[in-house]
Formats: sequence, C-alpha cells, structure tokens
Amino acid sequence: LSGLEDERVPVDAVLHGSLIGVGGRTIQRLEEESGAQISFQTLPEAVMILRGTLEQREAAKRLTKEILDGDDAETLVVPLADQTLLIGPNGRNVRDVEQKSGARVQVLTPGNRAEVLKQNPSVVEVEAS
Repeated sequence: LSGLEDERVPVDAVLHGSLIGVGGRTIQRLEEESGAQISFQTLPEAVMILRGTLEQREAAKRLTKEILDGDDAETLVVPLADQTLLIGPNGRNVRDVEQKSGARVQVLTPGNRAEVLKQNPSVVEVEAS
C-alpha cells in the first residue's frame, strides 16, 4: 500500500503495559480508532512503532497522549507477608481483578518501584494499615 511508513516514537517501557491494556484491549482500540498498526520495542531503546499513513500515525500519537495524560493510577502498599495471598497462585488473583475491572494491576518491587513512580506522575501511594 502506498503512503504507509513506520515511525518510532519514544515511550518509556514502563508505560507500554498501560497502552497495551488488559488482554490487549487498549492497543486494539488504538489501532481501530487510528487505523495505524502499533507495536512496542524495548531494546535498544523503548519505543512505540507506528505503521500507517501520516494521518493514521498522527491519530495514534494523539490517542496515545490522551490515554497517558488520563492514566490515573493508585498504588496500594501491601505488607510483604500478604503479597502472595493478594497475587494468588501463578498470578491468578491479579488476572481476575484485571479481567473483571479492566484495570491494570502492577506489582511494585524494590527493584522497579522508583522507576515506575518516576515515570508515572499520576501514581498515588496509599499506605495500608
């Protein structure tokens, strides 16, 4: 098809999941509404790859910005002793919550916590009592 081109847009890897969505629903909606094909790459740099006409790529960028600007996130801090119960066997409880609510659940670890909070200014931490 004439006029189709690839465009690489820098998007931090920690945000890829928000754009893909639970079960791929968000990326599917982005592709349907923009007409662009969308994929992600993390190495050598974190990017979103848009394939389509100029108009399709611009629409995909606009929709992506809307999603990321409106991405309200909350963080619930759960004591380490309770995390296994919350996550469930093989992540089953987390998947159930994601499927039933449409929300994305991300377990913060000491290794990824600082980066996730830095890259997601809308994250609100709530201390569990």
